[in-house]
Amino acid sequence: MILYANSDSYGVRSTGKTYVDFIGSALNATQVVNSGVEGSCNRRIIRNTIRDLLALKKQDTDITAIIGLGDINRSEYWGETATDNDGHFKSFQPGTIVPELAKRLQRAHIETYDDEAANTNLFVDIILLTAFFKANGIKYLVWQGAQSLKSSDFAAPFINSFYEQVRSDPKVLDMFSFSFSKYCSIIKGYTPYDSDQYGIYGHHAESAHQDFANYLLKNYLNEI
Repeated sequence: MILYANSDSYGVRSTGKTYVDFIGSALNATQVVNSGVEGSCNRRIIRNTIRDLLALKKQDTDITAIIGLGDINRSEYWGETATDNDGHFKSFQPGTIVPELAKRLQRAHIETYDDEAANTNLFVDIILLTAFFKANGIKYLVWQGAQSLKSSDFAAPFINSFYEQVRSDPKVLDMFSFSFSKYCSIIKGYTPYDSDQYGIYGHHAESAHQDFANYLLKNYLNEI
């Protein structure tokens, strides 16, 4: 069995092992692939997940994918140099230092960002991603890495059907009440090792990763 993971920094930064390592060991995975990249926007996470899994399913049809979504405020641009197999895509967020040509895009993203629009697009992307998982027989679990989503009027016609579809999927953990950051920092009271820089939204040590992995294994991953 292949365990595949993708995320932003929450899935790759630790003082030792990450939750990916602990889950891989618990599930007796023969191969663990962690494609998480610090600072990733959700487009990169979802795009790379699909690209990677199209290749991995040629090796083994028994795959479990665990996906930690990134900060919804991030976006991306097409830079001058390639990054691994993801072309020239570069993620950014407010405050990220970007090349001069990308500054206009960054500024426009900040000025035009809207929570309703971001939520709508995210729900559509999650529906398409989980449809890919289902069509290819891939077991999955999806959650938020950072607690960055803000609620909006989910009864509005442009978002309601998407929201209801995502909410009805037990393998997509509640986007507004649960996240890796919230579980570790608030629910379990761990202090991020870089809290002096990021506060409760910082990155966690190995012990918190193990706790988070055990929670997912007990409540979700042993059932999928």
